[in-house]
Amino acid sequence: MVDYDPPLCVFTSDKYMRCLPIWCHLFNKYWHNYREKNVVILGYSVPKFKDWDFPSNIKYFSLGEHQPVERWSNKILEFLQTQKFDHIQWCTEDSFLTHPVNFSIYFQLMAELTDSTVGRIALTNDFQAVTRKHTVIKKLSDFSLLEADKNAKNRICGTWSLFSRECFFKVIKPNMSPWDLEDYSNPNYNIEDNVDFRILGAGNNWPLRTTCAIRTTGKYQKLKIKPDQRPLMLQPINEEPANHFGFQSREFPDDTFQELKKMNFIDDECKMTIKLETPVQ
Repeated sequence: MVDYDPPLCVFTSDKYMRCLPIWCHLFNKYWHNYREKNVVILGYSVPKFKDWDFPSNIKYFSLGEHQPVERWSNKILEFLQTQKFDHIQWCTEDSFLTHPVNFSIYFQLMAELTDSTVGRIALTNDFQAVTRKHTVIKKLSDFSLLEADKNAKNRICGTWSLFSRECFFKVIKPNMSPWDLEDYSNPNYNIEDNVDFRILGAGNNWPLRTTCAIRTTGKYQKLKIKPDQRPLMLQPINEEPANHFGFQSREFPDDTFQELKKMNFIDDECKMTIKLETPVQ
């Protein structure tokens, strides 16, 4: 069980596919170069970029015709229900790795999957920031294992996570948007769908540090600039200078920022400069 490493799917849409070269480069820099891993990206239109192609360990699969955001879940469910897996990792195309993966913590968390009641494991700092309340299950040398209370906020979250097959198909339903997945204010959200599962995460330290590079909710809804034309937010999520979670601010590594600029992925203002051969409307 120590080497158990579930498959990883990345979800994208036509509007945000210009993030993919950055996502792929940072994934291979901070994960694949240390420990090989194949990835499947699920999207709609098949992108063809100028002067860039997907690395050999990352495959793009088209789900067909682009879906409106309120039907985001439909094609994902249609595809994944045909796939064989006991557990699945998932993230979105703007969840960029910002530092090397802590594989020690990662595989200690994977070992918890011997318990069939574990429905989700948060791989980022969700439990430190948004999944409240929770209990310390055990203290280990480099992190604390946490379990979300049954009535905790954000037991299910759209950040980089691992799900059991049973939990995944129970919480993701037809005709859901990405925000419906974790919207406890939505009258149609049914917490009973996940209350029978144990939801675990790490405290004090965690396996992945990732971005939420494109923000579209809250105050960002008022911006008139298209989301993929705004400056990317590259600080690790919840570790920005103005965070309110008691974390020390952690910057995106400058050498990696310069690397992305040199590759013509971003400019000095952190706006994406990647071009598609055939722009998606």
